[in-house]
Amino acid sequence: APSFTANDVVVVYDRNSKVAGEVVVAVEKDSAMAPKKVDYAVLPSSDASSLAELARQRGLTEKEMKRLTKTHSASAVLPSGALIQNLELDPWPLLRELRYRTCLEYPKLDEWKEMEEKYFVPLRSMKGPWWKQPEALDLLAKQLDEVGFVIIDDFLPENMARAMKASNMKLYEESEMQEGATTGGSERVGIPHRGDVLKWIGYDGESEASRCVSAFVEHIEQSMLAIGDAASTVAPEVARAVSSVKWRSETMLTCYPGKNRARYFRHTDNSSGNGRLLTALVYLNENWQQGDGGELRLFYPGEKNLKVRMEVEPLWNRLLLFWSDDRSPHEVLSTCKDRFAATVWFYDQTNPTIPLTEVGSISTGSAAAPAPLDDSDTTQKQAPETPAAEVMAKVEETAPGLILFYDGSDAEMVELSESLDATCRRVDLRSGDVEEALGQAGEPWVTMLADGADAVIQEAGPLFLCLPNGEVLKNGQKERWMLE
Repeated sequence: APSFTANDVVVVYDRNSKVAGEVVVAVEKDSAMAPKKVDYAVLPSSDASSLAELARQRGLTEKEMKRLTKTHSASAVLPSGALIQNLELDPWPLLRELRYRTCLEYPKLDEWKEMEEKYFVPLRSMKGPWWKQPEALDLLAKQLDEVGFVIIDDFLPENMARAMKASNMKLYEESEMQEGATTGGSERVGIPHRGDVLKWIGYDGESEASRCVSAFVEHIEQSMLAIGDAASTVAPEVARAVSSVKWRSETMLTCYPGKNRARYFRHTDNSSGNGRLLTALVYLNENWQQGDGGELRLFYPGEKNLKVRMEVEPLWNRLLLFWSDDRSPHEVLSTCKDRFAATVWFYDQTNPTIPLTEVGSISTGSAAAPAPLDDSDTTQKQAPETPAAEVMAKVEETAPGLILFYDGSDAEMVELSESLDATCRRVDLRSGDVEEALGQAGEPWVTMLADGADAVIQEAGPLFLCLPNGEVLKNGQKERWMLE
């Protein structure tokens, strides 16, 4: 049996090296003074069978194994498989990691149940475009006020989310991203403070990525302002804060590479008075499974508070909105597979070192010397054409062949279909005309209908549009503006 458990930080060292052995001594002395048990194990690099088991359990590569068995060296393997190297030069990164783990405090079961029952259970019970419903917005406003964050799943239209993911992956695969930097000074030996790579994208509309983030940020702003409006009666402080937002950053597309077990240590997004008020990010990770890592660990308020409030999984098309200051300290846990996200920050103060644009505009700030914006500056550039705008143009050109499908058993969908100001054919998915009408979308849709209307609804949503060329715009109930 191996001499380590799944939760242990495993110290691998050259037992014939004095400097490597001193690392083990330092760990033992520091752990003896810890407030509670430290989960670690020590493994000589000459123990081939235990090393092989460690590699198997934590997915270590041949290259990483060579690092562990280097002479006169000491390294540590975290439960995620991440390595802290060159400890013989400076053991502090490992001591810091072990001490940090002993100081973490997780919420009690009754605390978690209270938040679950107060916010998440009621929101999960809502149907349709749930987060746009008044009762949902009230709950989201209260949640932002009381716990400092909100989560909205299935946030973006599916085609928009996929376009964002494609732009992100293209930049990553073509090596156009740069390593993330911090303002906390130089890194210590052994482990980086953050491990992501990123690319800032503005809103000039000159590239596909820019057009994607322009549509993306407009969607974010609509939800933020809707929560702010709802907060006026249920959470006045949130309403005042959201109303103070004047500017937004460029959109940051990021990847945390799984091969590096990338992570980002605990921090706040506005620890230096940089003007950030709200952080909004959407995760772009399909088929994410428990154990893949990359969760965002949110803490209770306070610069040094190590009590965990929640660990948010980076699930596909999930929006996470939280305060940028010390109300929401957080960290990104090590990831075992490439983890993609898109993030934008909203500001209530100008920052002359950062290109900012006014909320509600798609004009681009000057990266060289962005001028502070004020209410007297009403000049805005025309918004660039986005993928959604291109769809609209196609719709206008071919309007006579449009078919709007809706679930006739859902009164809300019936009302929504009738309220749309559009000239098109309307077809109840549960009527006798649906098979003939679905033929416009192609044979696969007709075949799907053989399993019943519910099968089609599960795939395309209870309200969707079929263009004359057969293209299907799904889940229109979430995007009325797109249908119009």
